[in-house]
Amino acid sequence: MRAVNEPNRLLLSQEVEDEYREVLFRGKFDRYVSIEHRQRILDLIVVAADRIERPAAVRECRDPKDDKYLALALAGKAAVIVSSDVHHLLSMHPWRGIQILSPADYLALKEA
Repeated sequence: MRAVNEPNRLLLSQEVEDEYREVLFRGKFDRYVSIEHRQRILDLIVVAADRIERPAAVRECRDPKDDKYLALALAGKAAVIVSSDVHHLLSMHPWRGIQILSPADYLALKEA
């Protein structure tokens, strides 16, 4: 869980938590991971994350649904956003001084 080991911080807002919950519990994952295991994953995220309550709205992403991640990163003074969203978030790298990296690029950065 590199995201929660120092000096890293996992940031979470209610809006992002709600999306995580919705995605994790989609029926298409039922055959791969039990609901109980997915609930434990979400519980770990919620407990480990630094909570940012009501970050100021940001409207800068081509996909308005992704603005919540930009708002969270800005409010939490994040150095990096990790995303697989090639079409929207990754194409904004860097954004307001915040790196936006794929998971592989983030892991490579930390290993270097």
